[in-house]
Amino acid sequence: MKRIFLSFICMLSIGIILSYPAAVISGVKSGIQLSLYQIVPSLFPFILVANIMTSQNLTENIAKLFHPLLHCLYGLSPNGSFSCLLSFLSGFPLGAKTISELYETGKLSFSESAHLMTFCNNCSLSFAVNYIGFSCLGNKIPIGRLILFIYLPPVLTGFINRFFFTHERKVVTGQMGTSKIIQPAVETITKISVFVILFSIVVSLLQNWKIPYWQNISSLCEITTGLKCITENGIFPNTLICVILSTVFGGISTMVQCFSFISDLALKKYYLFGKIEQCLIALMMFSVAYFIR
Repeated sequence: MKRIFLSFICMLSIGIILSYPAAVISGVKSGIQLSLYQIVPSLFPFILVANIMTSQNLTENIAKLFHPLLHCLYGLSPNGSFSCLLSFLSGFPLGAKTISELYETGKLSFSESAHLMTFCNNCSLSFAVNYIGFSCLGNKIPIGRLILFIYLPPVLTGFINRFFFTHERKVVTGQMGTSKIIQPAVETITKISVFVILFSIVVSLLQNWKIPYWQNISSLCEITTGLKCITENGIFPNTLICVILSTVFGGISTMVQCFSFISDLALKKYYLFGKIEQCLIALMMFSVAYFIR
């Protein structure tokens, strides 16, 4: 059954490529440009440094400064504090990758990894401020309010969920050679870029087909190109809530990227549960701010 389904998908993809070559080529170009000028410069340095720190067992030392605060808020171990800090600084999908790697190497317990998955996969601060705030919204929404809408939901989700998980400190020694640091970083950024290109093609096809509400659907698929589409005709309350929910959820492209780094099926479920929690909190916040005066 699986082979039949995959065969159908492949044949359908070939048919779409042959039927809409201009839209596919436009999507590929857009995805490559997005990868080269935004994804690689912003993520690759973080990935490389994160690989060095996790492979050389430097995570606890790096997290010492912020561990007391993060332990107080979320009950995290030093390794968990490092994962949390890195995920908020670097953005998708490095949080999921780091948590999964620390769990697989025995540096995080399953319970703490599951807790982290519920709130440590968010867009980076620079993406929120520069791209969403400036490029998409044209500074029409105060940056402080935008940051509150985007980051308060995961912060609250992590705090609420800490009471449902137990955290155990795990320490593992051992180091990797530099060949196992650089190569995984290149493979990671390549994998992310491929997903960006694929979903950029989907967004290009949606734009070409002009189906109803295609802008909102495109933002659900891939937030970088999708957010640009839904804000090009102006900023309205319904537009803003779509921007907030799409950013908090991260889009299907981001979810697929994160899932590609998570080997444990249960952790993938906790990732999805956490995103649902965050979207519900964001929706309640938006309702209070804009509809209850």
